[in-house]
Amino acid sequence: MEFVDIMAIAGAILASIGGASLIIGVLSSWLGKVWASRIMQKEIADHNKELEKLKSEFLLDTESFKTRLKKSEYIFEMEYDAASKLVEIRRNLLPTVDRPEMDYYEANDVMAENFGRIETDLGLFLKRYGVVLDDEAISLIESAQMDAGNEKFYLEDGMITKASNEVAGRVYSNLREAERIMRKKVLSQADMRKSD
Repeated sequence: MEFVDIMAIAGAILASIGGASLIIGVLSSWLGKVWASRIMQKEIADHNKELEKLKSEFLLDTESFKTRLKKSEYIFEMEYDAASKLVEIRRNLLPTVDRPEMDYYEANDVMAENFGRIETDLGLFLKRYGVVLDDEAISLIESAQMDAGNEKFYLEDGMITKASNEVAGRVYSNLREAERIMRKKVLSQADMRKSD
């Protein structure tokens, strides 16, 4: 074999290796692009799936929040109405001053004369608003209702006893305290809404 033949063979080998390398390079590049494209499509699909899941969760959370907000607003309105109604009931207990020298005990006597109406008004109030009242306010109002209901039987021929006078004072005091508790709660919620 001659040197030229060896060189020709070597050149042919190198050409075929170069051609093969070129083919391998082109195929590798094409295959890499295909794989990259498929991987990218899979990543995009996974991200889109995750995005849809997050959107769905967000919408559910938003709807849940809206529902809770509506319930909260309704309860607030009921609490406001209850506080307003109790103010009205308590104010209606107060007699009109019919002479300048009318005192606390005389005012209690007038309230004692209305124990039956007070008992009824408080019973109706608790039926309507008891669900939104806290335990302390309910306890005070129930105590006032029971005092008025029990004491209405001890009025003696239109005469108010000292015990009935004291009960009237206690009824009024309990209602004033229940009103204070309810107003405080309503006003604190109104303040929270301003800061939101």
